[in-house]
Amino acid sequence: MASSRLNLQITGLIVAAGALVITLMTFGFGGIVALPAWIAYWVYSIVISFVAAAKANSGEYYPIRFAIPFIK
Repeated sequence: MASSRLNLQITGLIVAAGALVITLMTFGFGGIVALPAWIAYWVYSIVISFVAAAKANSGEYYPIRFAIPFIK
């Protein structure tokens, strides 16, 4: 469903904003933890999108996990 994909993108945006805020508030030292966490979520977002697309191509529904459900 498109809403779960949109929720994944919105969650990714929030994670990126959080990583930026943590990095700025700790004068760059928080980036040691926050930026790799953001990159890991970004990679997860890309991989899970391909998996969900492959499942959708075969007619199955694949629920996307680790996304905040903003839109139902």
